[in-house]
Amino acid sequence: MRKMYAYLLTNVMVFLFLILTKLSTISAQADPDTRYLSPTPTIPNPSVYGSLEELINGAAQFIRPLFLITFGAMILISAATIMTAQSDAAKVQSGRQILTAAIIGFVLAVFAPAIVNFVTGLLGVTGFNFTP
Repeated sequence: MRKMYAYLLTNVMVFLFLILTKLSTISAQADPDTRYLSPTPTIPNPSVYGSLEELINGAAQFIRPLFLITFGAMILISAATIMTAQSDAAKVQSGRQILTAAIIGFVLAVFAPAIVNFVTGLLGVTGFNFTP
């Protein structure tokens, strides 16, 4: 039971992280012509991404296959747990809980972009579209 809650909590935390980091777009790119004339200091952008939104989209494209690999591993672990239970009801229940956590995490990972777009639409955020 604790494993299911740990997996579920991890997936929820990642989901919340994606939502909270996508609500604002911040650009750290400086204009080279006005860098020394500006009264406030600017920081040049060292990354290949022009904004925080692009950075988060790039990270989401990297993390999504990891979710799929983790989902597959959890399916295999739950199957092995159920198959090796040998009529032990506790092990069968543990395998089912692992399978349930895997399916919930997979559903959250698949629908995360749509949920983020829906929430930002409800909040009235303009100029934002989460497309991993």
